[in-house]
Amino acid sequence: MPYTTSHSTSTASPRLPNLRPFKEPSTIAVKAFVSPTGQYYVVTELSGVRIDCHNAATARYYVKNGVSASLRMSCAD
Repeated sequence: MPYTTSHSTSTASPRLPNLRPFKEPSTIAVKAFVSPTGQYYVVTELSGVRIDCHNAATARYYVKNGVSASLRMSCAD
């Protein structure tokens, strides 16, 4: 005879909230600047990495869309 208990034998599992795993952002926010010599560049807000841009349009694009988070990996080397 199998072992039994006097407790209820409900098979329902407790309800857990719908948790989503934390995902790092795929882009990094930046601020744009222009040097006295006319060089456009952006600086990442968290780490302060400077990225030189070809022109003002490129700098505006990075401000609007951010820079790729994979940049963090290549700058860490």
